Amino acid sequence: RKQLLQQQAAGLATEAAGVACDEFGETVRRMQRVLLRLGLVDSERVVLLKGRAAAEVDASDEVLVAELLYRGFFNELSPAAAAAVCSCLVAADMEKIKRPQTPLPALQPPLATLREVATEVARVYTDAGIATDEAEYVQRFDSGMVNMVHAWCEGATFAELCDSCELFEGSIIRAIRR
Repeated sequence: RKQLLQQQAAGLATEAAGVACDEFGETVRRMQRVLLRLGLVDSERVVLLKGRAAAEVDASDEVLVAELLYRGFFNELSPAAAAAVCSCLVAADMEKIKRPQTPLPALQPPLATLREVATEVARVYTDAGIATDEAEYVQRFDSGMVNMVHAWCEGATFAELCDSCELFEGSIIRAIRR
């Protein structure tokens, strides 16, 4: 009886491994559709320059950052505004500001564009069959630190940065370094 149960367990384990491989393969095919549609790979699945740029990103959503770069999103932004907007891109891995300030008026148009592009990318994921909650995906790119990072780029002291939000000092430094 024990041997029969062991054989059945081995058979089920093999079957489960096959199902996992099938699921992984389907996930890969879906992601390839995303990469193809956004122009990161060509029809033969060869990685294009945009895809290589995405591969170099390691602190944020690679696909979104590549899309922003190739649309020229950062071209018209001042260095301070670009750094401030980049704080949204690393926000998913950072501590959240509990009561964020309203972004500065100069930062509101680029933040709106960032949200629009993030929405488009989320729709591409969904169209490819990758389950993506559009609102949740866009909310990952939190704008709570944009004013603080902008102030830092404009020469604010560290004490002023600490006073501008309720983050721990280490969290502020980590956010700026990323």
